[in-house]
Amino acid sequence: MNLARLKPFRPIALPLVAVLAAIPAFVAGCNPDNPPVTCGDGFEGGGDCCSGFDGCCDFGGCPPTDQPVTISPVRPQPLMGGTLLISKSGTTALVADADRNRVVLVDLKSTAVQSLSVPAGTIPGRAVEDASGIFHVVLRGGAAILNVDPSDLSTTTQTPVCEQPRGIALDEAQSRILVACASGELRVLSAAKTPEALASTILPEGDLRDVAVSNGKVYVSHFRSTNVDVLDATLAPSKTRQPKGYTGAFTDVDGSTPQYAPTVAWRMVAKPQGGVLLVHQEARSSSVVIPDEGGSTYGGFDCNSAILHSSVTNIGDDGEVVNAEGAGGLANIPLPADIAIAHDGERIAVLGAANSQVLETTVGTISQHDGCADNFPGGGGSVDANGNVPDGRVLSSSQEPIALAYDGDDNLIVQIREPAMLEIHGSLSGMIMAQIPLGGESRFDTGYTMFHSNPDNPTFTPVACASCHPEGREDGHTWNFFNQGARRTQSLAGNIAETAPFHWTGDLADIGAVMDEVFVKRMGGFPQSEERVDAVSSYIDTFPAAPRVAQPLPDAVARGQALFESADVGCADCHNGAKLTNNTTVDVGTDGTFQVPSLSGIASRAPFMHDGCAATLRDRFDPSCGGGEAHGHTAQLSEPQLADLIAYLDTL
Repeated sequence: MNLARLKPFRPIALPLVAVLAAIPAFVAGCNPDNPPVTCGDGFEGGGDCCSGFDGCCDFGGCPPTDQPVTISPVRPQPLMGGTLLISKSGTTALVADADRNRVVLVDLKSTAVQSLSVPAGTIPGRAVEDASGIFHVVLRGGAAILNVDPSDLSTTTQTPVCEQPRGIALDEAQSRILVACASGELRVLSAAKTPEALASTILPEGDLRDVAVSNGKVYVSHFRSTNVDVLDATLAPSKTRQPKGYTGAFTDVDGSTPQYAPTVAWRMVAKPQGGVLLVHQEARSSSVVIPDEGGSTYGGFDCNSAILHSSVTNIGDDGEVVNAEGAGGLANIPLPADIAIAHDGERIAVLGAANSQVLETTVGTISQHDGCADNFPGGGGSVDANGNVPDGRVLSSSQEPIALAYDGDDNLIVQIREPAMLEIHGSLSGMIMAQIPLGGESRFDTGYTMFHSNPDNPTFTPVACASCHPEGREDGHTWNFFNQGARRTQSLAGNIAETAPFHWTGDLADIGAVMDEVFVKRMGGFPQSEERVDAVSSYIDTFPAAPRVAQPLPDAVARGQALFESADVGCADCHNGAKLTNNTTVDVGTDGTFQVPSLSGIASRAPFMHDGCAATLRDRFDPSCGGGEAHGHTAQLSEPQLADLIAYLDTL
């Protein structure tokens, strides 16, 4: 591509040094003894604290005097990304609108809109267009794909696939459609107006996210681990690759150099020249310090000081990671829910859903540059070995962008969740050229907004609740908290209100206490009103249970259930009731007292235990990890009996 096209728009965000240099000026004006005043921007504080910092100068800002709350009559779905497809002609957009139970077709030239309703709860998601122009849309809650003929919506059909389909791709050379399922199944269908099942294969790790076909190879991503399996044309795995970790560019407050590990593979797309691009997060694996007084422990001005950041990994046609050491990191692009690639195979766009920012850059830049050390995108950046500097620009979008794609003219199309519309950003200018309303009832919801952003300060949202709890679940990451030890992220799926108190040690009585400890103290947010807390709590309670794995043999399940409920084994002593927890905090021989977790959806929550010591459910029964006989009585069980018990757990 012509890199000069992007260069004029590069210096948009302030470099890190400029931001840091400005802090003393703000802090100097903070005086907690100043009498409260009402500021013109609707905030209350003392003196110069209205400029963005409260009287304690902890970067939290002045609490707003008004915290409006809106509850949608139909609660929105958690952010998933990848819900926008542009047709091969480049003139039609297919929009999956899970919040309004519909699929929308948009003529990008005439702006005409057609809407196709789908049953409530089926949750339309990823889509693909086959060689004959038929669209196939994943119905994540409907165990099927929707087959849409854009010339005749009355002929729409559904094809059953698996319990939790997520990703979909067309393998045009093989005339087949591939569907990736959360359970680990990769389903093969015929590429037809009404596809038929052809075959199925199981990828043992499970938790499949996306499937992509590029240059005859099949790539499958795993959602939380970020592993990418490379398969040949027969769908036999040839290798598995994971994005590289990241080493911080600066020394941390405790004198160590921060280390980060890849987590949450939000989106994977095929490159025209072969290989794929994967946008994901990097979560801190080294020590996380939580000061007693708080102060945005989880956030930060750059990748080095925040607990996580976004990154793009380039995997080449040979299935190997192309990124140079430390390259691919992105500053100030939180919740990277989607990535799109232009027709030239070089220009890309990454969506930062938490702060409504969109980054346009190039494959070459993300493959060679460390955006964390460079503060990219942020104006300037270090010169690489070939004498190039990072190229890119940041585009501001309307609130709640959830997906993006390039049209036939390489204009960037951004899907806005609320109000439902498409924004068209010009290829040359990056400015919004047009907005196409999609209609439908409002689904604005304070609970959704707070979970995916910070409504009081949306432009400065380095981390959101959904960063560690993607799609209302968890990132599978084990954090190393200073003075607390290892703590694995807990799932929010499956109506957790009935499992209070919260946190591993059960020290937080309710969601209000969680908001005070995490949103305010650790994330640096404002204290929230009772109405706001209720909005978040009721929104979290809409998250469905984690998807189950492929169903084991019924006889094994029956034997395992008998063992689970046996007084001799003792599992049901603590794991009982509707949520399979008695909501107590106990010592099970794992170096402390911990909350009894719900076992609902347990098979999809690896690794296990509070410190993530068990990579598999079988590992949980290793006395060195699971607590031995203090944690149920399983030492007497044979390997076949343990297999039966695990088979039962897989069904919960």
